[in-house]
Amino acid sequence: MTKIIAIMAIISLPLIVFLITQYPNRRHIAFVFLAALSLIPNIPTGFIYGWSSWDGIALGFGFPISFIIALALVITTRERISQTLFVSLFLIYFFCIFISIFFSRMWLPSVFVLWQFLTTSTIFLAVAMEAHKSKIRDAVLMGLSLGLVFQAANSILQRAGGAAQASGTFGHQNILGLAVELAWIPILGAALSGRRKRVEYAGIVAGAVCVASSGSRGTMGIAAASVLILIVFSLFRRVTLRKLRAVSAGLILIAVATPFALSSLNSRFQGQTYFVPDLERLRFESAATKMAGENPMGIGANNYVFVSNSEGYADGAGIAWQAANRSVPVHNAYLLARAEMGFFGEIVFVILIVVPCLHGLRSAFKYRRSLDGDIAIGLAVALIANLAHNSYEFAVHTFYVQSLLFIVIGLLSASKRRMRMHDLLRRARLQRGRHLEGQARAVSDHSGS
Repeated sequence: MTKIIAIMAIISLPLIVFLITQYPNRRHIAFVFLAALSLIPNIPTGFIYGWSSWDGIALGFGFPISFIIALALVITTRERISQTLFVSLFLIYFFCIFISIFFSRMWLPSVFVLWQFLTTSTIFLAVAMEAHKSKIRDAVLMGLSLGLVFQAANSILQRAGGAAQASGTFGHQNILGLAVELAWIPILGAALSGRRKRVEYAGIVAGAVCVASSGSRGTMGIAAASVLILIVFSLFRRVTLRKLRAVSAGLILIAVATPFALSSLNSRFQGQTYFVPDLERLRFESAATKMAGENPMGIGANNYVFVSNSEGYADGAGIAWQAANRSVPVHNAYLLARAEMGFFGEIVFVILIVVPCLHGLRSAFKYRRSLDGDIAIGLAVALIANLAHNSYEFAVHTFYVQSLLFIVIGLLSASKRRMRMHDLLRRARLQRGRHLEGQARAVSDHSGS
């Protein structure tokens, strides 16, 4: 069945390319779908070849529909890849995954990860190459908003059905939290810029619902801290009356969502303290640290669970023999990268997130006159939230969360290009105005003489 779905996805590529080229004025609709689908992981993915029983982050050569749309957009774009920022970072990380194949205990699962990275990198390229255009950027933000609304609806239904922690359609509340942070915070930044988009307002409310209903301490804490950081950065960059109104509305939303969030935590911990140490998580980290120390070049991408169980690392750390524990990687994206791809792989993974984040903050404060600066701050703060949350989860290495991460990085790449273009145009207009003013004075002086 998965092969049939994959074949259908591949066959749909020429049709999508045809529709995009036939209706260029509606190209932005493809970006709406691209962003929204990254928040809907329950759509079946076809695999030309895969190992469905493999315990890892990639199960084969998949062809998600979001990848097909991104590929069609890259094929049909008129933009040049040479103008796209951060491509070199992606190439270096691709090299890290490729090198890990030669140190893998099982080499084919590592190739699965390499293929997955190619698919998510295509999504990055599709966004980065065109989101400097207002219509495309707005389409991506609309898609993220619609995806959040979808997840909020599912979270409400789950809580109404008696679930203490809502996970949307991501299967786990912590993975939902990672995804929501990457989509929700940039939309908050867009609202602070003074935009009046009803769909984005709906996305903001939906994101707050997802966070509050997750029952995840990490998600709630990181989301709350991220909102405060976003507000401080945005006000420090530029204070406007409209922005102060948006901040006030946001604080009211947080105040309304807080009782709901506390209710989720009370349902989860049944009135006991929220700060219970997770001993199993510590055992996972102990096993991963030992694995990384004994394998400085890594054990191969997508090989963690196999090596942990087969080479005694899980036993040595005292991890219980339960499927929920023995079939998933360490809940720390950095430790997972270090164990599978070595210390260099971990460093490159961190750089892949940190460099775009710093670029976004620098551009936002450099081009203070640009309204896009607040959007850039929102995108940068989303990466800060992701950097923090990655210490508690590995899901950033999975297809859907990685797709969202790369959409954010793509928007940052495009926003810097957009702000730079606007600044150059502004300076050109100023120079032209001074030139015309000088000419007028010269004519006036000449006529006066």
